[in-house]
Amino acid sequence: MDAGTDWCRKWTDLGASALVALAASGCSVLLRSDDADFRGGDAPTCDFLGEPTYLKAPEPTRSGFFGTLLAASGDTLVVNAVMESPFAVRERGEVDGQFCPGKDQNDVPPLGAGAIYVYDRGARDEAPAARLTHKDDSPHILPTDELMGFLLDAIIPTHPVAVNQSWLAIGGAGDANFSGSVRLYRRDGGSTDARGEPALSLPGKKDESGMFGFGVALDGDLLVVGASRMDGVTAPNSGAAFVYELDGTRPTAHAREVAKLQPPDLRENGGFGSVIAVSGEWIVIGAPGESGADPGVVYAFRRDDEPLGANPQAIPAPEDTGLFGAALALDDDWLAIGAPGTPQSFAGSAHLYRAGPKGWEHVQPLRDEREGGLLFGWALAFLPDQLLVSHAGSAHGRPASLEGLRGAMQGFQRHQSGVRLDPCILHAPNPDPCDGFSVGLAVGDRFVAIGAQLEDGERGGIGEPDFDNGLKNAGAVYVYPRK
Repeated sequence: MDAGTDWCRKWTDLGASALVALAASGCSVLLRSDDADFRGGDAPTCDFLGEPTYLKAPEPTRSGFFGTLLAASGDTLVVNAVMESPFAVRERGEVDGQFCPGKDQNDVPPLGAGAIYVYDRGARDEAPAARLTHKDDSPHILPTDELMGFLLDAIIPTHPVAVNQSWLAIGGAGDANFSGSVRLYRRDGGSTDARGEPALSLPGKKDESGMFGFGVALDGDLLVVGASRMDGVTAPNSGAAFVYELDGTRPTAHAREVAKLQPPDLRENGGFGSVIAVSGEWIVIGAPGESGADPGVVYAFRRDDEPLGANPQAIPAPEDTGLFGAALALDDDWLAIGAPGTPQSFAGSAHLYRAGPKGWEHVQPLRDEREGGLLFGWALAFLPDQLLVSHAGSAHGRPASLEGLRGAMQGFQRHQSGVRLDPCILHAPNPDPCDGFSVGLAVGDRFVAIGAQLEDGERGGIGEPDFDNGLKNAGAVYVYPRK
């Protein structure tokens, strides 16, 4: 075993809290052949989607991680390349088929603060309508001792994104010594200012390491911002969320803070505010907790409560789950919660809830029964007739230890009382080990976008899927038309 392989195994043994260290360094998670029971067989086809468009950054760079985070509204698609850097070289390099590309810990290119690409026609145009970057392009990476502690901090989504017809919000949790910030861009009838100038910037709170902007969500002129490391009343680093009303009608955009959400029973390092969903009368916020004794919890707030945040409902994690609340999807009175860090195996699960007279009630657990691998429930999205569940670490039914993290998306058909348990399964048209297909997931009016942050294709722009694997971890997005 060479030094690079040994280093990968050392990180793998630490479990889910090291997954981004694996991604950034190029390791894959090494599954033992006895870790899963594979049912195999043919799954139904996802016939509600057409053939995908293969989308890359116009000039992809090595380790840009294009497609890690996605947002969509109407015909607009927003793609985050979380570590894209103008200093990264577009060098070719053979991908080791047995491990993720770049397994040598010293083989790490320059990392940047990332870039946001905005496509105003659902990726039907070759060039994005706007490319938005951080003003100093300096990376915001947590130190190694933090990577060891909390999975969602380790992932470092320094620019989570939310978009609707009026606003584009970009969180910068790593700004100003991790105090954080949020930048807001006006959108005129669904188009984005290509000059890249924010209409409004919200600075982080006084807490020096609160990571304001770790999570963001929009609903009309309502903005919710998570500060996942802000100290609570009784617990440090427990997290908080802030609710703003936005006003874009004035010559200068304005945000008025209307509520601070911070339930009193939050736990230390719980990560409240890491993940946020807003729909109808509800604001739902995840506190996924550490990948250890605390399996996570989700809090639901009614928007018409007086005052807002006065009577939150805590939704506890079901048994045998971990990182419960690391993903959320909300569709009026239906709520899907991802728990991708199932203890021991990290196989993951998702859970369906419905709002009733007594609040949110558990309807159905969902688990992978075919593919094997890791991180089922990593991302979630509702369509009118389907619930989409990311299986970002799917092994495609292969028990071999080096085939993990290819990725898949599973589509569960919705009905009046839940979903059917025979999902369709969607793979990338150019699958490879360690692509992470479905790490990013977003739904527009006429498309479903699926990100593969570790995909290695070299060609930029829009074209046929690239099988060449010439640019390590550049990332890609697959845009499927909805039928």
